[in-house]
Amino acid sequence: MGGAGGNSDPQPNDAGPGDAPSNPGSDANPPASGVCDYTPKANATQIKLKFKKLNVPGVPTNAGARGGGYANGLTEFRFVPGAPNEFLMLQKSGRITHYRLEGNGATMVGALSGLSGVETNEDCGLLSMAFDPDFTTNRLIYVGYCTGNTASQLRRFKWEGTSLSDGQNIITFNSGGAGRSWHSVGSMGFDSAKNLWMLHGEFNSGNPAQELGSSLGKLIRVVPNRTAGMGGFQPAEGNPMAGAGGTRGALYAWGLRSPWRGWLDARGRYIVGDVQNTNNEEVNIATQGGRNFGHPSCNGGGCTNALIRWDNGNDPYLGQGDEAKEGRQGRVVWIGAQYGDCGNDKYSGALTGVQLFGDFFTGWVRGMVLDESNNKTKDAHLGTLGTISSWDQNKADGYLYLAKFGQYHQGADSEQSGFYRVCQDTDNSPACM
Repeated sequence: MGGAGGNSDPQPNDAGPGDAPSNPGSDANPPASGVCDYTPKANATQIKLKFKKLNVPGVPTNAGARGGGYANGLTEFRFVPGAPNEFLMLQKSGRITHYRLEGNGATMVGALSGLSGVETNEDCGLLSMAFDPDFTTNRLIYVGYCTGNTASQLRRFKWEGTSLSDGQNIITFNSGGAGRSWHSVGSMGFDSAKNLWMLHGEFNSGNPAQELGSSLGKLIRVVPNRTAGMGGFQPAEGNPMAGAGGTRGALYAWGLRSPWRGWLDARGRYIVGDVQNTNNEEVNIATQGGRNFGHPSCNGGGCTNALIRWDNGNDPYLGQGDEAKEGRQGRVVWIGAQYGDCGNDKYSGALTGVQLFGDFFTGWVRGMVLDESNNKTKDAHLGTLGTISSWDQNKADGYLYLAKFGQYHQGADSEQSGFYRVCQDTDNSPACM
């Protein structure tokens, strides 16, 4: 999962870059700014969460054996724009399933065909997706997956019925055989200008993260070609080397090792979780192009300090909840959703504008608030659930939902896959009981 790293632990660091956002707006993952309120309230983070597992046909009870690449694991899901309560679920194997929420479960609408050639070795597989901002009219979706041990693609498809057609390659990532199938495809989404952003690791090959001629170990921003039968991209306006075109033009930030999960918040700030090495995890923030997050080394200054960092042997986040799993060996940071109040808030204001983050293996779930200067003003324990792989907000009912990957190594082999509704612990409505 984005490079399982090794034993590493948290040490909060409130000092973050103090830049104003260079591209205010919101990601397509949370509801659009202007429709929903993302302003933190006085009671922000003053909430405890419970996780209601839903009955979803076809979701495996576990991800499978490590030798088989954990092929059944749930990697990501997204609610379908313009189709209330419907969502697509991705599995590491390459399977994409269309569901519709109904009560405390979901019904399967159908499995999508048309995606092939997915490499599932180790941390590889079908790992991320995004809907085009104009999906309701053009039906375009984007997926990121490995095509080999050290090769991956960002591809565009047209979704019609139960099939994906017109598969076009937007970007290819390839280490040339160096490294291994770790640190590959990360999160993706769209900003308010309809630019596609995507995270990608360095395939455990180190130096490419600092090489500006390589797309590995980077946060990229591009305008994908949306023309039928044609792939490729143009660099997004505002990228630091947009005029250079090609790979250099696509780069927004670099020096990342294994940036598995990230989010673009309502202020246009990229919040990126990165497994920086076998001893530490980081939460980084990019508010303008050209950020260098330091991997594998950053010489001559210009490196960006982590917003939060936790190191091996010193994890102050463990033990703050009733169920913290202190025996877990691995550490993998994830960045979850930022909740917006869209007129049907289910959390009494306590999650509005709060950025969720946590650890895949130990299972702690936290919420933080960043002020206008990008300083962390609140950071609180909200709940515990292991092997979380994806979050999204359902605009139709106001609840957050999450996918749980399931069985994995480094002490998480007993975890079960699942799809969950996220509730207040005091919510006794039928949706949460």
